[in-house]
Amino acid sequence: MSELEWYAYLIFFAAGAMAGIINVLAGNGSAITLSTLILFGISPTIANATNRVGVFVLAVTVLFSIRKSPSTVGLFKRNAWLSIPALVGSGIGAYGATLVSDKMLEYMAIGALALILLSMLLQPGKWGREDRGLRGANKWLTGISILVAGLYAGFIQMGVGIILLASLVLLSKFSFRQANLIKQILVFGLASVPLIVFVFNDMIHWGAGLALAVGQATTGWAVARYALQNPKAQIWIRRLVVVIIIVALLGLLDVHEYLF
Repeated sequence: MSELEWYAYLIFFAAGAMAGIINVLAGNGSAITLSTLILFGISPTIANATNRVGVFVLAVTVLFSIRKSPSTVGLFKRNAWLSIPALVGSGIGAYGATLVSDKMLEYMAIGALALILLSMLLQPGKWGREDRGLRGANKWLTGISILVAGLYAGFIQMGVGIILLASLVLLSKFSFRQANLIKQILVFGLASVPLIVFVFNDMIHWGAGLALAVGQATTGWAVARYALQNPKAQIWIRRLVVVIIIVALLGLLDVHEYLF
């Protein structure tokens, strides 16, 4: 692993703090952390592995910070089983990613995010529905939708939080607030298995990873405690998702130009 200047860790902390806010509220904070790691000379493969430290710690922090909230305990217990299809889907998706070209991955990411953006702009009512209580939607439909989201997570990874939100809101018909809370369970599962693999393969730059993790945990705790459970904050979070999708699409279209 390369040696880094002391100030690099401060920048990693700041990048982690920004990503923590974005990941809890919407998703795609990894665009910030991965770019920062690579900017300081860490190879893309090591950066990808190192980034999982922050993702995992953030997921643990969020779950711990809201574990006793009356509005989420029942929701979590009832939907914890969704981690199973998420993990199965991500495993299959990761294998599938080894069989296709980078160009195909970029096309799929652009298409998926574009469809979600159109839904948010043209069908805002579906994203602004009220909580349906703990019954949620049909279990089979919910399981299948999360399996598909897991496939995407393993296949592409970028914007996984947004894909999970879309699956839970549009197909499983949870409210945006419920979907964002359930997403935290699934992200924990999706972050755990890759982290174990990368640790055993000695692919993590621990100094950088821990700096990211501390930054993400610091902001993630506060955001999870207040914004996620505040119904009045949900409209602003949905607007943030729209902005993040647009930025992600612009970035992907930039990358797409270099694929030819």
